[in-house]
Amino acid sequence: MVQVILDQNRKQRENEKQNNEFKVLCQTIQMESETKRNEQTADNFESNSYPTNLPQLNPFRIVHSNNDLENDKCGGKFKCERKFTFSSFESEVSNTINREVLIKSSDQLKEHLPNERVIREVHSAVRLNGKIFEKSNASALVVLNLPEPPKKESALPNYMEYLNVLTHNLRRVLLVREMWTAKNILTGFHQLSLFRVNATFFHTTSLTRWQNFENERHFEPGEDVLKRMWYALKYDVKRWKRRWKEARMDPYQRNNAIAHIKRHTMDLELFPFETQVLIIGGGLIGSSVAYWLKQAFRDEDYKVTVVENNDKFAQCASMLTCGGISQQFSVPEHVTMSAFAAEYLRHAGEHLRILDNDPPDINFLPMGFMYLARTPEEVDRLKRNWKVQTRNGARIDLLNRNKLCAKFPFINFDDVLLGSYGLENEGTIDSWQLLSAIREKNLTLGVQYLKGEVEGFYFGQRYGATEIYGIADDADEAVWRNKHIRGAFIRPQMTDASARIVRSNHIVVAAGAWSGRIAEMARIGKGQDLLAVKIPVVARKRMMFVVHAPDVPALDMPALVDPSGVYCLLEEVGNTFICGKIPNKEEDEKMDHSNLEVDYNYFYNDIWPTLVKRIPAFRNLKIKNAWAGYEDVNTFDNSPVIGEHLLYQNLHFLCGFGNRGMQHSLAVGRSYAEKLLEGAYVSLNLRKFDMRRLVKMEKLEEEYG
Repeated sequence: MVQVILDQNRKQRENEKQNNEFKVLCQTIQMESETKRNEQTADNFESNSYPTNLPQLNPFRIVHSNNDLENDKCGGKFKCERKFTFSSFESEVSNTINREVLIKSSDQLKEHLPNERVIREVHSAVRLNGKIFEKSNASALVVLNLPEPPKKESALPNYMEYLNVLTHNLRRVLLVREMWTAKNILTGFHQLSLFRVNATFFHTTSLTRWQNFENERHFEPGEDVLKRMWYALKYDVKRWKRRWKEARMDPYQRNNAIAHIKRHTMDLELFPFETQVLIIGGGLIGSSVAYWLKQAFRDEDYKVTVVENNDKFAQCASMLTCGGISQQFSVPEHVTMSAFAAEYLRHAGEHLRILDNDPPDINFLPMGFMYLARTPEEVDRLKRNWKVQTRNGARIDLLNRNKLCAKFPFINFDDVLLGSYGLENEGTIDSWQLLSAIREKNLTLGVQYLKGEVEGFYFGQRYGATEIYGIADDADEAVWRNKHIRGAFIRPQMTDASARIVRSNHIVVAAGAWSGRIAEMARIGKGQDLLAVKIPVVARKRMMFVVHAPDVPALDMPALVDPSGVYCLLEEVGNTFICGKIPNKEEDEKMDHSNLEVDYNYFYNDIWPTLVKRIPAFRNLKIKNAWAGYEDVNTFDNSPVIGEHLLYQNLHFLCGFGNRGMQHSLAVGRSYAEKLLEGAYVSLNLRKFDMRRLVKMEKLEEEYG
C-alpha cells in the first residue's frame, strides 16, 4: 500500500515537472459559446462515436496595436499550449463558418500576454496525460480546446485516432505566413487562403522531377493490365507534350517542331552531347548502378551513359574474379550486401530476363564457406564476427575441432581450435555471365555504352562563386576550389579520334583498380585542403589457378579459406577447383604488379604446400589453367570508398572493393541509385564508407580478405 502511494506521488511530481517546463505564458482564448459544450464532447468519446469528416477551422484572429509594432514589442518567443475544440469540427459547417470572428487587441491581452513577448513565432505542443504528443512550429497562434481523455481504456484507441485526424488537419492551418504589413496575424482558414502554405510544399522526400515531367511508376507483369496501359499512354502523352514545347522554344527547331522533336540536335552522333549520369567503368559496379537507375526511372530522356575502356576492361576483376559469395565479414554492411546479392542471384533469371528470351544462367553453385582459427586471438575474433553475422541475418555455424573432424574427415584439423561454416546464401557464380546479363538488360532499358577512354574533366565556374585574381602562391588553389565539374573529355577508341566533351550532371567513377588515376585528373590528391586527400585505391595483381584433383571428394568439399590466406573453391562438379591466395600487406608489397604474367612458382612455393598440409588428397593434382587480374585494393583500410567527393559534390566514387566487388555490386548499385534519385540512402545506409573517414583518418578495416 505504501509502495502504491509512493508511485502515485512520484508520477504526480513528474507530471507537475513536465507541466512547469511547458507552462502556458498565453492562456487559452476561447469563445463563451464553446465553453459549455466541452463536457458534452468529452462524454462523446466514451460512446466510441467520433467524426470522420473534419471541416475547416473556426476562424478567429488576434490583432495587435500599431504602437506595439512600432516599439518593436513583437520580438521574442513564447510557448503556447495548443488545445483542440471538438465543437469547432462539428458537422454544422455553415454555422461554424458564419460565426462571428472574435477579435482581441493587445490591450485586451495584457493580462494574458507579456508586453515584450507578443505573437511572432509560436512553438506549440500538444500534451496528453503529461506527455508530449506532437511538436510543431507555427507562425500564428491557434488556441482550441481539447476534450479530456476518456476514462475507459476501450475508448482510448478511438480517442487517439481522432487526435491523429485532427492534428493532420490542423497541420495545414498552422503552416501560414504573416502578412507583409506585420500588423495582423490571422488564423482563419478562409481568410488566409492567399497566404496559406500547402502541406505538400514542406514535403520531406526529395522526389526527382526531371524538367516539368513527373515520373510514373513502372508496373511489373501480374499487376492491373488496364491501369498499366493507362499509365503508359499518359506517360507518352506527357513526354510528347513536353518535347513539343521545348522544340518550339528552340530557334533551330521551331520551323518544324514536330519533325525536330528530339531533345538535342547532336543525339544522332556516336557520342551524346550531354547525359544526366555519366558512369566511368563498365564493370559490375558501373553496370549495376546504371541498371538500378533505369529500373527506377525509365524515361528515355533520362540518359545514363557508361564509358568503358576495352584495354582495361579485359583486366578488371569483374571479368577475372573467382565468383565467390560469402556472408562472413566483420562489417555489418558487408553482411547485408552479400545477403541481398545471394537472394537476388537466386532469381536472376527472372530479374534479368529480356522479353520472351531464355532466362540467363549465371551458374550459381551453392557452397558453404569455412574459415578456421588456430590461435586464441583468432578464436576471439571469429566469435566476435560470428555475433555480427548472425545479428544481420546470416546463418553461420561455429564448429569445434571434434565437430569439424566428424563433418569433414578428409581435412586435417590438428592445429585448428575453431571453425565457422556458412549454412545458406553462400556459393560461387560465373561473374562473366552475370555481367553479360546485366549489360544486355541495360541496353533494353536505354543505357548507352561508349567505348572510350577518359582523358580529363571539363570544369566550370561554381554557381555563386566570385572570380579570383591575384599572384599569391595560393591563388591557383583558390581558383580550383571554385571549380565545378561539368563533364568529362572522352576519346573514342577508334583511329584518329580526338577527345570530345560529354556534359553530365553527375559523374560516377566506378573504374575499379584505375579509379585512383581518374581521381588525379580532377587534382584529387594533388592540391591543398580537401584536394590534398587522395583516393587510396591502387591496382593489385591476383593470380588464380584451376586444378584437377581426382582424389578429393568434391561433393563434400567446402569453400575453404585457410588462416594463411590460401583458398580453394569448387568450380564445377567434376573435381575441378580454383585455388589462390589472399596475401597480407608484406607479401603484397613484394609482388610485381606491373604486369599480369602468371608465376607458377608462386603456386608451387606458397599455395600448394599449404593446400596439401590441410587436405592431403590435393597431393595428386594437375594444373589445368591459370590467369591473373587486377583488384581495386584500398591501401588505407581495405574497405570500399562509396560516396561523393567533399569538394566536387557531383563527382561520386565507387571503388576499393578488393575481392568483394562482384558480390557487393548489386547492393551498392541499388543503394547508390537511390541516393542519386532520392537524395539519400533508402534500402541500405552506406554513409560510413564515404570520404569523410579518409579526411579524419578513421579506418574501417575489414578483417576478412
